Amino acid sequence: MEVLMKRILILVFLSPFVLVTQSYGLDIEARLKALEETIKNQQKTIENQQREIDELKAQHIGAKLSEKAKPLVIPAAPKESSKQIKGKELGMAYPINPIDKKYSEIPKPLEAYSFSQTKFVPDISFILDGSFVGRNVNDETFKKLKVPEFIPSGISNQKRGFNLNYGELYLYSPVDPYFDLAATIPFSESGVELEEAYFTTKFLPFGFQVKGGKFRSSFGRLNPQHAHVWDFADAPLLNRSFFGEDGLKEKGVQINWLAPTPVYLLLGAEILQGENEASFGTDALRLGKNGLAFAKDGAQQPNLFVSYIKSSIDIGKLSLLGGLSYAQGQTRQNLTNGSTPQMAYGDTKIYGLDLTAKYFIDSYRYVSWQSEYMYRYMNLNVGTDSAPDDPSQALSVFGKELKQSGFYSQLVYRFARRWRIGARYDLLNQNDVYVNGVKQNLPGDLDRISAMLEFKPTEFSTLRLQFNRDNSLFDGNNMREPVNSVFLQFNMAIGAHGAHAF
Repeated sequence: MEVLMKRILILVFLSPFVLVTQSYGLDIEARLKALEETIKNQQKTIENQQREIDELKAQHIGAKLSEKAKPLVIPAAPKESSKQIKGKELGMAYPINPIDKKYSEIPKPLEAYSFSQTKFVPDISFILDGSFVGRNVNDETFKKLKVPEFIPSGISNQKRGFNLNYGELYLYSPVDPYFDLAATIPFSESGVELEEAYFTTKFLPFGFQVKGGKFRSSFGRLNPQHAHVWDFADAPLLNRSFFGEDGLKEKGVQINWLAPTPVYLLLGAEILQGENEASFGTDALRLGKNGLAFAKDGAQQPNLFVSYIKSSIDIGKLSLLGGLSYAQGQTRQNLTNGSTPQMAYGDTKIYGLDLTAKYFIDSYRYVSWQSEYMYRYMNLNVGTDSAPDDPSQALSVFGKELKQSGFYSQLVYRFARRWRIGARYDLLNQNDVYVNGVKQNLPGDLDRISAMLEFKPTEFSTLRLQFNRDNSLFDGNNMREPVNSVFLQFNMAIGAHGAHAF
C-alpha cells in the first residue's frame, strides 16, 4: 500500500511536466511544417526569377545579333540651343570642360573624390585628309603667285593630282578632378608637329575656366576650328592672309568667364607667345651690307594679347552666334628667302567681327549663313636690299603703314540627311599701303568665289567636291593670274572623338 501511494504521488508531481512537454512538441511540429512551406514558396519564387533572367538574356543576345545585321545609320544631331553651345564655344573643335557649372560651386578637397587614374583611359582618334586637285596652272607657276602686300603662306591642296594633306592624331583624357588634357598631333609628308597640347580646368567657381599650353586662339569664328570641321576644303583668303594657312595657334594661357546671364555671354582673354609669322613674330632681325646693318632685337615675350566677347541667342528655330575679337602685338618679319631680302619690325593690331545664323528646318535639314570681317593695321620700319648682287647699292630703309581689311561670307544648305551644298565669297576689300606717307598704287578686287557639294555617309566620313575661282593672285611682274581649281576631298575619322562646336 505504501508503495502504491508513492507511485501515485510521483505521477501527480510529474503530470504537469508531461503535459507541457507534449504541448511544446506539438508547437515545434507546427513550426517545422510552416517553415517547410515557406522554403517551398521561396524556391518557387527563385525558379520564376531565374526563368525571367534567362528570357531577358535571350532577348538581349537576339537584339545584338539583329543590330549587327542592320546597316549603320547615324542619326542627325538635334538642334542645339544657346545653352548647349556654352561649353563647346570655349574649346570649339574638341571636347572641353563645360564652363556652365554652378557659379557658386567650389572644388572639394582631392580626398573627397573617389578617383582612380586607371579609370581614365584617353580618347584616341585619327583623322585622315586627302584630295585630288585639278588646276589651270602648273605647280611651279602656282607656287610663285602671291597676294600683293601679304606674306605668302603655305596652301593645302597645293599640288595638282593627288595630295595627302595631313593625318591628325588626337588624344584627350581627364587628368584628375581638377584638369583635362588634350593634344593634337598632325602628320604630313614633310614631318610631324605638336599642333596643340593644352590643359583645361574644371569646377572653377563663378563661371571661370583656364586653358594653358599650346592651342588655337579663340579669335574670331573660324580660327578655333580644325580644318576637318570647315565647311570648305580650304581656309578663306582673309584668314590665310592675316594668320597663315595654319591659323593663329600659340603657346600661352587663356582665361574665359561665362557671365550668369539669361543668354549665352562669354568673355575671354589670352596672353600668347606671338610667334605667328603672318602678322606678328618674335625673332631678332639683322640685314647687313657694306658694313651697315638694319637690325632690331627680338620682341619681348609673351608678345601677343587677344581678347574677345561671344554671345548667342535662340529665336524659335533660328540660332544666332556672334563675336567681337581684338589682337595686338609686336611684329618681326624676315623675308630674306625671297629674291629681294627684306625685314620689318613694328606693331600690329587686328579687329574682328563674326556672325553665324543657323535656321533648322527639321531634325536634320538646315540653312547656315556664316560671315567674318577683319581689319588689320600695321606700323612698320622696313629694311630691304633691292640689289643683293650690287655692292655699290646700299640698303633701303623706310617707314611703312598698312591698312588692310576683308571678309568672307558663306551659305550652306543641308537639304538631305547625307547631303550639303554651299557657296562662299572671299574679298580683301582694303589694301592701302603707305611708304613714307605716300600711298602706293596697288590692284584691287582681290576676291575668290567657291562652290561645294558634300556627301557625308556617316559622321565619320566626308566626300566633298569644290570649285574655286581665285582672282587675288599676281605673278612677279604684278600681273593678275586668275586660277581655277577643282578639289575632290575625302576626310575620314576613326576612334573616340568629341563633338564639334555649333
